[in-house]
Amino acid sequence: MRYTFDSPSQAHRHVHVADGRQLVFFPDPFLDVRVGQPAIIEICFSGTDQSLTARGEVHSIDIGVIRGAWLEVSSLRLFDGLEIARAPPRRMFRRLPTDMLVRTGRAGATSAMARLTDVSGGGARVSTAGAPWNPGEEIFISDLSGGPSLCGTVARVRDGEVAVAFVRSDATTRRNAVRLVNSAIERWRDARETRHPAACGCARGGALFEPLVPRSARRRVQGL
Repeated sequence: MRYTFDSPSQAHRHVHVADGRQLVFFPDPFLDVRVGQPAIIEICFSGTDQSLTARGEVHSIDIGVIRGAWLEVSSLRLFDGLEIARAPPRRMFRRLPTDMLVRTGRAGATSAMARLTDVSGGGARVSTAGAPWNPGEEIFISDLSGGPSLCGTVARVRDGEVAVAFVRSDATTRRNAVRLVNSAIERWRDARETRHPAACGCARGGALFEPLVPRSARRRVQGL
């Protein structure tokens, strides 16, 4: 799913926190999803390539006047990401969200299966990448279907994710990075897209153009 806002501050107003749960309403009368279904949402902003990707699942479906689905977002740094998105772009390459399975490993060691959470021409983020990693280590990423590996350097490790900077001086790595990016683009071609409703009063401090937060989430906050 892809949700475009005018600005990060506007998107911030549409993230609801209930007892540690982060809920975002995705307005789409034709959305075909089920409760509990895993979801990836890319939050985009008009006039910029800056975006924020978060994973979660469908919390509930609203079939009232404003139809769509409430998504429970599991990202631990969603608000931090929105703050970063306010700043000028820090990356040369746009990151694309993905959920492709890959293999990661050190030179001469057994590789482990991992999930690519996003990828760009310059690097990637990988989750559950086997044994612990440290910044500065060399890491190899390969497609499950085989073929030459991409070579990279661990930039940072946080919350179970490994950020990798590709070694772009290596021609094989550059070619395979392009292939991964194209694969991610292809996976997003059929994604459901929506824009922030023009009728929403959030910019003026008014009511949000979305249903009330699901009662189940409100009960948790109230301790009922």
